[in-house]
Amino acid sequence: MPALTALRPAALAELQPSDVAEVLAEHPSLFTSVVVADGAEVDHAAAFSGAVIRELASRDRDANFRFAAIANLGANAPLFPGSFSDGGAAGVSVALQSAGALLARARAAKPGDIAEAARLTQRCLQGQLGPLQDVLVPSCERHGLLFHGVDPSPACAPDAGIAEFLETVGGIRFGSPGTVATCAAVTTGIRSVGRPTVGYAGLMLPVLEDRVLARSWQEGRIDADSVIAYSSVCGAGLDTIPLPGSTQEHEVVAMIMDMAALSARWRKPLSARLMLAPVGSDPHRTKFRAPQVVNIDYPTA
Repeated sequence: MPALTALRPAALAELQPSDVAEVLAEHPSLFTSVVVADGAEVDHAAAFSGAVIRELASRDRDANFRFAAIANLGANAPLFPGSFSDGGAAGVSVALQSAGALLARARAAKPGDIAEAARLTQRCLQGQLGPLQDVLVPSCERHGLLFHGVDPSPACAPDAGIAEFLETVGGIRFGSPGTVATCAAVTTGIRSVGRPTVGYAGLMLPVLEDRVLARSWQEGRIDADSVIAYSSVCGAGLDTIPLPGSTQEHEVVAMIMDMAALSARWRKPLSARLMLAPVGSDPHRTKFRAPQVVNIDYPTA
């Protein structure tokens, strides 16, 4: 699927949030993003992003799956919706849905502690990415393309999420004590694959794309604050976070600002993809239609 370039603050001066929402709603194969932090500064674009999210929810309940506020994410990252080009020569970046391979390895190896979990993660991703890079690098050279690198972030697949892997290697129930330590150990493994990397290069926690994460949210064991806490040791940000239609726009903006502040403080790539339901929608349950999304009951207060 194609991605429009990331919109930076200078470009936003000529746009209205409704302009961005209209393009995404009318072209359901497009992805795009807005840069809300670059370096140590958090930009006013968070407010623009919050308005886009509200507009998208009113036009197409699934469109926010294809929009993100991004912070300190470099060019040529392969994972949507944050991906954008640097405008240079054509090139190739790659990422894999490797959560399933990690889970299979963990079930077979049964690591005894989180140090072993980090090593298992490293070895598994090296085994996945090494042969791929061995094919891609000479192929790019033959075709006059740049090889930007790989994003070793283990993306989820519909039948395999990352949270079950974390529970298996950490001996935890996701959201319980030990979750931060497990996330940190696995992130260490991801970032030690030793290959040219682009993008997030960290552990991703897409709440509504992972059945264990979605259940944890529904049961109240995790929320936006805890996911932000996990982001301090991994690359999660706030990814596919379910928000009822009653959520106020200023609350959406505040969540983006929290993500951007954490990114700016540690100069690490993070993003916010907030799945806001339309105003007046079911206050008890999400009703997204995208096949990648797991619908849940909203946790009760």
